[in-house]
Amino acid sequence: MIQKIYVMALSSKEVIIDNGVISVEVLRDRASTFEPVLLPKRQTKIPGLDDKILSLYAKGMRLSDIQIRIQELYGANVSESLISNITVLCY
Repeated sequence: MIQKIYVMALSSKEVIIDNGVISVEVLRDRASTFEPVLLPKRQTKIPGLDDKILSLYAKGMRLSDIQIRIQELYGANVSESLISNITVLCY
């Protein structure tokens, strides 16, 4: 039996959060067998991301640290200015 090998690739996706838009890199495969967990296919919103950012900020994390943490957890590129806007709007 011959097994097919499918290549995984990254593609960018614009995602709406409560206070803005961020760019996220999502894995794709040709066979469509990969099912993302944190951000399912065709979903364009990350619910509660603002609350997570506020929680990290309230714990004393700097904007740059929050930016790095969101990148590690979600693969999302969030600017420090967006994080700052989220914290200012909620206080």
